[in-house]
Amino acid sequence: MARRSKEEIRIEREVSAACNKHGQMKQFDIMDLSKISDAGKAAAKAGASIDEAVAAACDKYEVKR
Repeated sequence: MARRSKEEIRIEREVSAACNKHGQMKQFDIMDLSKISDAGKAAAKAGASIDEAVAAACDKYEVKR
């Protein structure tokens, strides 16, 4: 496995923190968890806000009962 750059590690940490912040007390289908993470990573690569992208993805994929 290739080593990750410091930038990739920083992005992963920010995405994880945003997922914990916005996904707390919400229920998701297990198949959608990677989609939420991918939204944050894509936002980081595009120069957009990771926090906003993850929040939108959490709202989109939340299981409403």
